[in-house]
Amino acid sequence: MTTTLITKAQKGLVEVEDITRLAKKPSSRNAELLRDLAAKHDWKQHPCFPEAPLATWAEIVATYCVDGFDGVALLADDQVKRPLVFGFLEDIPSDQSLAATLRIAALELSSATANREMSLKVASALNIFGLSKVKPQGVEAVRDFLHKLLSVAGDESEIGTVFWALRWYGDEQTIDLIREFPAMSDHWESARRAAIRAIKKRN
Repeated sequence: MTTTLITKAQKGLVEVEDITRLAKKPSSRNAELLRDLAAKHDWKQHPCFPEAPLATWAEIVATYCVDGFDGVALLADDQVKRPLVFGFLEDIPSDQSLAATLRIAALELSSATANREMSLKVASALNIFGLSKVKPQGVEAVRDFLHKLLSVAGDESEIGTVFWALRWYGDEQTIDLIREFPAMSDHWESARRAAIRAIKKRN
């Protein structure tokens, strides 16, 4: 795994997946390797990822290798890094990664209108955790957040994103809220039906 990464780095062919793959076997040695490669090959200037430089991914994975999810959560204080941190946490669904996701989403959980784009990323992450059968402590707080977000969601894709998440955390009140929305395209209507069906089955 590391040999392949080193070879691809020498050829300038490294992709994000090559970096995140090292998170499967976290170690201080992998962290050191990532930091060395990022510095040696100037990943901050990678032309293929101007908005998400490989150096940032290397920092996230290296931090995880040494400090675990708690360390990764601290990186999310940086607004630029926060979406990438969410993406990383989604790839490793577990009780710990979900806890980290909720921790760094504290602002959005208390006020979904504060940053709708970031709130939708939280909703997407919550859906992925639900698919992975990872449930948070304090489901009520998560549900309230999603209800607030639903009230300010804009187009069908935003509404549908919240619908998908609510199927794991919704209750009878959620069903009423979902039914209030006007008809949408077939793709997003399937999200509405799936949410209602899942909530009814669970309750």
